[in-house]
Amino acid sequence: MRIGASVTRAGHWQEGLDSVIQRVSATLDGSRPDLAIFFASNHFEDEFADAAARVRERLAPGALIGCTGEGIIGPEGEVEREPAISLWAAEMPGVRVQSLRLDQAEFEGIDNAEAFRELIQVQPEEGLSFIVLADPYSFHIVNFLNAINECFRGAPVVGGLASGADSAGQTRLAFHDDCHDEGAVGVALSGNIVMQTIVSQGCRPIGKPFVITAAEQNIIKLLGGKPAITILNEVFTTADDQEKKLMQQGIFVGQVINEYKEAFGRGDFLIRNMVGADQRTGALMIGDEARIGRTIQFQVRDARTADEDLQTLLAAHRAAPPVGALMFNCNGRGTRLFEKPNHDLAAVRSAIGPVPVAGFFCAGEFGPVGDKNFIHGHTASIALFSPAETSSTGADKSASE
Repeated sequence: MRIGASVTRAGHWQEGLDSVIQRVSATLDGSRPDLAIFFASNHFEDEFADAAARVRERLAPGALIGCTGEGIIGPEGEVEREPAISLWAAEMPGVRVQSLRLDQAEFEGIDNAEAFRELIQVQPEEGLSFIVLADPYSFHIVNFLNAINECFRGAPVVGGLASGADSAGQTRLAFHDDCHDEGAVGVALSGNIVMQTIVSQGCRPIGKPFVITAAEQNIIKLLGGKPAITILNEVFTTADDQEKKLMQQGIFVGQVINEYKEAFGRGDFLIRNMVGADQRTGALMIGDEARIGRTIQFQVRDARTADEDLQTLLAAHRAAPPVGALMFNCNGRGTRLFEKPNHDLAAVRSAIGPVPVAGFFCAGEFGPVGDKNFIHGHTASIALFSPAETSSTGADKSASE
């Protein structure tokens, strides 16, 4: 398995794209990649179709997908709110790459698992994983992820919602020889490949866990038999000064994924925004369904917490670095969260070395928590790729320019 990646800040797309194609092709020794993924900032909305066609012509990948984004990521840096193009391409012997093109109208008519599998032309198999890019205006990604969870239990999905568009119709999605402004595109990977995932939600729990004892839709009425707002006030009162400061900046709710664990920590929660509070009824509103019997814990987030969370999750991969990586970062990260640019990219390279990496800043990131896939916010969702059977001859290698 060989993977190449590069990014350019060039304002003239032809020159910049030619440079990244040349660097990626050199990494692959001119071999035809099985998969190429192309990201372009929304500055190139009008040129996107021509740029995708150029990648297709020069590299002739077995499958090509891509999208537009507000910010673009490559091994040379995270380019935020400036013209940029990145390219990621992989030669993957023994890997089956199945392309997915999804239209919301077709998807809405699906009412059972077998029909969904038939629609996307993918069947369950061991080691299956997905990469998906979607338009935020026209595609119901939550329903899609729920369908994946039901039909392909345990198969991880990474990717993100295209960003940078001001209105419907401005998003660009590449799929082989075609360019679309709606729906979703992706690939299903299986065979001689392992896609490990890191979903860094950047929060840490405060207080203690509580069980929802009364709820309706997205409204938490009671926690442990007490009004939810009373519990939140108790957590605030017992917090230290730093935690109180962070709570005043924003409070999040972590919903436990695996209720059977004896203790909960980072990685055990699905983080959602707290979107409101009703002083009259004592209820709290969250950005997700609130279910009776589910355990929740309040959470806080800042740059230090987000850094610690990502570093902790990356540390588990130091001993066996991947061949390559894809990064799908919230557009609220980068210099909107951290003081210095390239924070998340630098963390990845510090932990696992100079592996080829590309991606973009998303309007919503996809990634698994536990054995289910969700859409996230404020998150870095990272896919790490390695062959399932590592060659003992040292033939598997990677590089980035």
